[in-house]
Amino acid sequence: IAQYDGTEFSAANSAYAGMMLGYTQVGGDVADDSYALTTSYIVFESDMNVVFKTPPSEKVEIQATFTYVQGSGGRNVFASISDNATYTSNSLHHSLQHERAVTVGSCRGGTGTTTMSWYLNANGLEAIGASNTIWFAAKCDSTAGAPTLYWGGDATDEYQNFVIKAIALPK
Repeated sequence: IAQYDGTEFSAANSAYAGMMLGYTQVGGDVADDSYALTTSYIVFESDMNVVFKTPPSEKVEIQATFTYVQGSGGRNVFASISDNATYTSNSLHHSLQHERAVTVGSCRGGTGTTTMSWYLNANGLEAIGASNTIWFAAKCDSTAGAPTLYWGGDATDEYQNFVIKAIALPK
């Protein structure tokens, strides 16, 4: 319960709302890295996951921040989440609803850093207080032009670290 001087500032049963439940950063103070996207969703880096316990509201927002390059062919980049390190074994409730376009269009060489969000509720989470692991996955619609994800670095002018976090939502 969020209280100040005896006054509650949280909705009923929303303990932990806004609390960061889990946080993972990949690429800090190491050589930069990359992944050339394929046309299938793949969990391509085992460290790109967030581990957290289900809050009382049974509602969580997953956020991922990453850098992408569409490639010289201006290919679309897509991102998703999975509850399994093998994306094809994803058992999140309505897992297809988590598959989102990051870029759409044909901007040759389009580059950007973006933050995407996904919503999970009781249908996609373990029981209250139980542990969850959610992985990041990505793909492109064509490999022409070499669409790629990048992260990290230990020198100047390198890439945004990959960040994935879980945030508790109110009931």
